[in-house]
Amino acid sequence: MRALLILVLVACGSDATTARHVARAIPDYAPVGGGTLIVLEGGGFDPDDRVLVGGREAPLVHVIDDTRLELVVPPGDHAGGVEVVVFGRTGTASSHELLRYSSAPTVTAASPVDVVVTATDTLITVTGTGFAAENAGEPIVLLDGRPVTGVVANSDTALTFVAPAGVSFVRPTIEVINARGRGSLARAFRYTPSESPGLLLFTRWGGSFAVFYDPVAQTTIPIPARATADRFRSVWRAQDGAYWAINTSNQIGELDLGTQALIEPMFVPTRLPALTRFGALILGLARNGGDSFGALDVTTGAFVPIGSTALVCCGSFGIATDGVTVWYTGRPDFSTAVINTIDPVSGAAGTPVTLSTGAGRIEELRYYAGLLYAATASSQLVTIDPQTGITTTVLTAAERISAIEPYE
Repeated sequence: MRALLILVLVACGSDATTARHVARAIPDYAPVGGGTLIVLEGGGFDPDDRVLVGGREAPLVHVIDDTRLELVVPPGDHAGGVEVVVFGRTGTASSHELLRYSSAPTVTAASPVDVVVTATDTLITVTGTGFAAENAGEPIVLLDGRPVTGVVANSDTALTFVAPAGVSFVRPTIEVINARGRGSLARAFRYTPSESPGLLLFTRWGGSFAVFYDPVAQTTIPIPARATADRFRSVWRAQDGAYWAINTSNQIGELDLGTQALIEPMFVPTRLPALTRFGALILGLARNGGDSFGALDVTTGAFVPIGSTALVCCGSFGIATDGVTVWYTGRPDFSTAVINTIDPVSGAAGTPVTLSTGAGRIEELRYYAGLLYAATASSQLVTIDPQTGITTTVLTAAERISAIEPYE
């Protein structure tokens, strides 16, 4: 009788160790896209077993023995833990804790934020997640859809590549693709014409969209016009750093320097040949039957006159500010140009100062690095001493300059 009891206990112990169950997955992750071969360890497996992962049947299952089976993971719906079910003629076993779908890579930042268009050795460091761990494989990096070479995944959170030559002001989208999926970051960095700050001189027509002028080195870099290029009467930077402009068709909008065109332009009924930002205000000169000074509402396109000062007419329009003083230009006759101050609150004008001979017609003014710069209709960039009216030519451009704005 005792011998019989021992045999029964041994048999029960044997059933317990071979009961159908799943204990672990090797590896315990797979990409959301599926296709990875993993091994399930457990017990009680049968050659005819099938496997569900997240409710989807594995396309290939191979039972190695009663404690191990291989399967190809099917595609998933999302990253995270997933239920695994082994079922067949001898029963079912499942677990919610053994396997997860790996998250796709994410791209959070790129450094440096500025890359000179002509540089050939700028190393871009991309930070994010999912670049190397969990069998991510060799990464592919695309810049605006074009592959770059020499990509190195230094860790799961950083990879590097050398930036290819680009186009000034374009802010490319970085896309990282690997076995875990794909992640992207729009406007990841900026291609810039120079390492130095300077002035952007926007041309009225011709082969250049603009000319970058470095006043310290006194050098210029032409920015070729793209097929989408627009032409502008005035360009200014908003408080958030975005560029805005009004074009020669009297449309206003945010300016995409990469495409060289306005974003969702809006028609403005008032002709505004000169505009500048003064704090939160966009101040300008208008030709609306009688030349006037006022503020532009960029959300509606409405121009609201400030004061009742009659501006000095005609055919010379520029406005600039250093954050305290506002200057504007005009011509009392067609041979003399003047510069004057105007109160941004009351619209009261100061005493005009005659500009030195040769200044001619002013297209726009800008204050930059302690100097007043003016573009003339004769394609010159000059500085103006507002106290004396003396002008000094610093550049004669190949094309007529219609707008000026600092670039940093």
